[in-house]
Amino acid sequence: MTGGNGRSHQETSPTEVSCPRRHPGAGYLVRLSRMVGRVPVLADLLFWYYCYVRSSVQPPQFFNYVGFPDFASIGSGYFNNIRRLGGVTPNQHVLDVGCGIGRVAVHFTSFLNAGARYEGFDVVAKGPRWCNRKIGKQFPNFAFQHVNVYNRHYNKQGVVPAHEFTFPYEDEAFDFVFATSVFTHLLPEAVARYLSEMGRVLKPGGRCFISYFVLNDTSKQHMSRSDFNFSCIDGRYGVMIEDDPEAAIAYEESYIKKLHQHSGLPLMLPIHYGDWSGRVGDVGGQDVILAQKPSRS
Repeated sequence: MTGGNGRSHQETSPTEVSCPRRHPGAGYLVRLSRMVGRVPVLADLLFWYYCYVRSSVQPPQFFNYVGFPDFASIGSGYFNNIRRLGGVTPNQHVLDVGCGIGRVAVHFTSFLNAGARYEGFDVVAKGPRWCNRKIGKQFPNFAFQHVNVYNRHYNKQGVVPAHEFTFPYEDEAFDFVFATSVFTHLLPEAVARYLSEMGRVLKPGGRCFISYFVLNDTSKQHMSRSDFNFSCIDGRYGVMIEDDPEAAIAYEESYIKKLHQHSGLPLMLPIHYGDWSGRVGDVGGQDVILAQKPSRS
């Protein structure tokens, strides 16, 4: 989603290695997406046309609500980092927390084998609808569902509080769980709940891959000169827009470590820092944290 300057507060592309930059067509796309958003009937008609009539699996940018405006590069960048850093293999069962409109899922279709399972969910109903039509219809081991969880920025009509949400999957069902640009839109109690649920649905020894905006001395030093400048709320986190906190949230590194330890998903160090703040990172965009559920002794 975008702020007043027309740039994405959600993330920068994981494949970029420099500070966030304005996409050449961003201004036009932002204006078009806002116009479509103000006319629900038009938005629904366009979604129906592109989802059920057009064959392309890539959504038009004017109703792509994640990774604006670089759907393709952000998706491939995250997928490459998941493979490179997370160690996911073609035979594993994978859970995509916050699947959006399939920017990462589409890359798994040529990676996972037929015996693997891929599940995803999202709080925005159009995302799973698109994914089931464009991906699940062709790949029966891929399935997506809408969860009506409240999020002030993305799903104001949601009925389930995020800090009470139970993932709709059985215990120890997945080998690998990932969440890209999800915890950057969740308040602390919701993050704690999601981590607990990740631990519940992971098999012993299973791993998770999560992107964050991590606050530490280095990112704080740089971010005041970047597009991503988080104001401290308390000792745990900071936000970019105080009256819309879930638009973008950053967490103190020490607090992230405590959350993971308490949830039973201790960090696999090192943390892979991104370049969102203007620092030099080893991944582009948001910071990446890997964690692992302990194996049974």
